[in-house]
Amino acid sequence: MKRKVRFLFLLITIFVSYQLFAVDTFHVIIDTSKTFTTSTNIKEAKAMTISFARQCAIEAALPIDVTVAGLITNMQASNDITVETNTAKSVFAMTSIAGYIVSEKIVKIKFKMLNDETFLYEIILEAEVAKNIEKRNPEIKLNLSIETEILKSGDKINLFAQSSVEGFLYLFYFLSDNSVALLYPNIYVTDNLLLPGQEVNITKGYGIIASALPDRNITIETIYGILSTKRISGIDDFAKIETGKPVISTGEESYLKFQKWLGAIPTEYRDERAIQLHIYRN
Repeated sequence: MKRKVRFLFLLITIFVSYQLFAVDTFHVIIDTSKTFTTSTNIKEAKAMTISFARQCAIEAALPIDVTVAGLITNMQASNDITVETNTAKSVFAMTSIAGYIVSEKIVKIKFKMLNDETFLYEIILEAEVAKNIEKRNPEIKLNLSIETEILKSGDKINLFAQSSVEGFLYLFYFLSDNSVALLYPNIYVTDNLLLPGQEVNITKGYGIIASALPDRNITIETIYGILSTKRISGIDDFAKIETGKPVISTGEESYLKFQKWLGAIPTEYRDERAIQLHIYRN
């Protein structure tokens, strides 16, 4: 199968091959390139290219009648920001509803200057994608909110959560390079049980500080919340976000670790919400 999409500053050519080797699991090869202007940070461009290849891999395993437009109704993200929002409305939505990456291998990633104003990243990603086949329980609902999604570096992040059922809340912080750290529960709050109908100030009593990267005017990061009616093991394997200690990256492998962790939780037991932060450098 070959699909080509062209638009301003973005040229994508995707070759996808399927090999069914387990129930609802597909072998996917994505060959794609993404072009950026030189105003984009090189490290961020690489992260965005890898993220896009992952999005294509998950999308390749989707049913034909499922679209991203239908999936983002489950997400919370600001819609009045003109900067690029590269993950909260795409990979997170499809991971939550459609499927997740079981394993992946970057076969090739190549950087190339096209001219004085643009450069290109080409990537070949080989992945195993598992499809979510469980049904959702409409009675399980997580409401995740923030005082403001637009912050300055050094501002405190104030988070609020409310559950429709008794369940356990897990919050993950996706950094600008799409690596993942555990935000909640943490060393300050170890009991992550939410009671139905009660709004909880997640960051009360301690501070999580927004931190913009020093080499860009705006840093885009995402808080991803999962509510589960069953307690989930394995969170100790994730790097932690602690107050007063900025984290730039937790490594590329942390994204795949999160995908596997989330994929092990049946969708009938959980609900998700994502909030995207736009952090401006002072």
